[in-house]
Amino acid sequence: MVFVLAWKKILNMLNDLRTHLAPYALRKPVSHLVRPLLKRPTVRHAGRMAHVYYEPNRISFSQIYPLFFHAAAIHERHDVALRAFPVSEALAGHSHGGADIIIFQPWFTTDPDRLKATLARLRQQNPEATIAFFDSFAHNDLRLGRHVDPFIDLYVKKSLFRDRSLYQVPRRGDTNLTEYYGDLYGIDQPLVDWETPEAILPKLRTGANFLTAPQFASPLVKTPRLEHTPKIHDIHARMATKGSPWYQAMREAALSAVKSSGAGRILTEGSVPWAEYMREMRAARLCFSPFGYGEICWRDIEAFMTGSVLLKPDMSHLETRPDLYVAGETYLPVKWDFSDLGDVARKALADSERCVAIAETAYERMHIYIAKAGFADDMHYLFTAKQMPQAGNCRDGKAYAKDAPK
Repeated sequence: MVFVLAWKKILNMLNDLRTHLAPYALRKPVSHLVRPLLKRPTVRHAGRMAHVYYEPNRISFSQIYPLFFHAAAIHERHDVALRAFPVSEALAGHSHGGADIIIFQPWFTTDPDRLKATLARLRQQNPEATIAFFDSFAHNDLRLGRHVDPFIDLYVKKSLFRDRSLYQVPRRGDTNLTEYYGDLYGIDQPLVDWETPEAILPKLRTGANFLTAPQFASPLVKTPRLEHTPKIHDIHARMATKGSPWYQAMREAALSAVKSSGAGRILTEGSVPWAEYMREMRAARLCFSPFGYGEICWRDIEAFMTGSVLLKPDMSHLETRPDLYVAGETYLPVKWDFSDLGDVARKALADSERCVAIAETAYERMHIYIAKAGFADDMHYLFTAKQMPQAGNCRDGKAYAKDAPK
């Protein structure tokens, strides 16, 4: 008995070490030392094995990191162990057999023919496995959907349109944002149709977003309540404005709107190191976070973490896990054209009690989700999908409908 307890303690220590070191898989020159550690199973004895093929960039890793952060809960609740490999290994043809679950996370610029060949090989090598395509891309479209659909069982994104039919609507530009802001600012853009197949829609699932990135997850566990600090700025709004035509027009309009909002003390100009940026955010009553190339931005979570009440274009068209965008409870929505930004900001600045309540609610929702390993429960569709029909046996996708997110 003593030996068993000692062995479990050692395994827990090793998993804690893996969790601590996992983010270094992205950092040279130590990445070559850390990546072999991620290839080792998170537990030695589990009912099923999941192979994770991850894209080693900061954006994508925020979607993968909770698998390591909550590895113990995933094993306890689903009897699943994890191994992780850079996706480049799979794309290069390297084989890792013996998987019951495969999580495949390439970048959106990967050649579609290469994607299809790789997924076909993974399916052939692991014919009974559940294959989940993890899409960490900023834009909320399914541009690779038609290429990967024949090979996958699940398609996981950090946010999804509540109305799934919107994924089949051609757009001027290539996304809902390019179309809206291109039209708003008179920018001509070609019509783009991603030809999203009907069969992929029931496979869609909501996965992790920036909340589960390493720089947020650990502090949220350690600090159960929002730490209030003195506020010396009205609005924090440091933002990039350079980019593609629609993006630049949108960001310049956002910057102009916040400068003319009527708030007295606004931070907008220049960039600062991240530590200083977070200190500024803690000292700001409000944080304005317009869209980027997608709706969800790092700045959203940074605002929630620091108690700076989030002002953001209306997010009611999207679902996320957890639901961090509840109007008037966790953030303050503004119109997509920013026409009411000044009014919303002035009302918020005049009601400090309401701002404190919103900030505390947003932080508490994040803390509970991370501290209680909500991710491990939310991903039940992946870890229990073994019981579901394989995609190849159900091309119309109807067998998945009962488990589709509401």
